[in-house]
Order: sequence, then C-alpha cells, then structure tokens
Amino acid sequence: MDTQNLQTQTEDISSTNNTRNPSIRKLYLTRRATVLRESFEQNRSHIQDFVQEVESSTFNATKDELLFAQCLGWMQDNLYKEASIADLAKALAVSVRKVQRLFSFFLDRTYTSVLLEMRIESAKSYLSQHKNSVGEVAYLVGIKDHAYFTYLFRKATGVTPTEFRLTLIKEQFAEE
Repeated sequence: MDTQNLQTQTEDISSTNNTRNPSIRKLYLTRRATVLRESFEQNRSHIQDFVQEVESSTFNATKDELLFAQCLGWMQDNLYKEASIADLAKALAVSVRKVQRLFSFFLDRTYTSVLLEMRIESAKSYLSQHKNSVGEVAYLVGIKDHAYFTYLFRKATGVTPTEFRLTLIKEQFAEE
C-alpha cells in the first residue's frame, strides 16, 4: 500500500482547511478507502499479506479499516466452510449491517461477491496443482455441489474447471 501517498493526501486536505469541517473528514475517509481498495485489488491472491499490512502500525488504520481487515482474514481462514455473513458478524461481535457497510464502503462490492472471488482464486490454485479432482476442489473451497461449483467457476472465468486445468497442462507442455 502506498502509505506515504496517503499521508501526503491527508496533509494536503488538512492544509487547505484547518477547521473541523465534516466534508473534509468525508473526503479524507473516501481517499483512504480508495487507497485500501486499490491495495486490495493488487493483493487479491495474497489476502493475508494485505491484512497484515493494514494491521501494521505503519498504516495507521482507523477502527473500521482494522475491522475490515479482520473480516477479510476471517473469510480467508473460513473459505472451506459455509461462511455466511451472519457467521462473520458473530465472530467479530458486530452487526450484519456493519459488515455490509464495510464491504460497500471499502470495495463497492458485497460480502458474497468477495467471498466467491476468494473461493475462485483458491480453486485456481488447487486446480493448478493437479492433485485433486474437480469435485474435491469444490469441496476444498467451501462449495458442496460439484455442478454448482462448475457453474460459478465458468461464470467467473469463462471456462469450466476442467477446461482451466487442461489449458494449464497445455501451457506447461508448450514451454517444454
């Protein structure tokens, strides 16, 4: 994350108006959310690194940013389970509405869409290892129905899990 860039933007906002104007605070929080969103997009496949960066003292995160990072960490740890938003809210001792607002504010996306994306990325990793069947991969990423997993995977990537795996195999043989 570009922490210095965020601090520079914050100083620019502060220097333009030293009064406690609510619109300045909103602008500041919106910019922080944009930086957080960009960092998340860059670190999609490394959620734990993203969470650790937000939780580090150099980032100087707000309470909501820390809570959002905890949400992502919990989701990563519970990918293989039926991880509902209610379970997440209960684990973090906040309301479901609070979790919904965090995802909406920081990513402009829903909890479900982020969870699905995390599951698809994890499935791609499992499929590239060639150790498990597609049904086993579906189960490993928390989707109990093989056909539904194939539907979701195709919807997200444009190819079925089997086609994805075959493409990886063809690429490996083409390199050799």
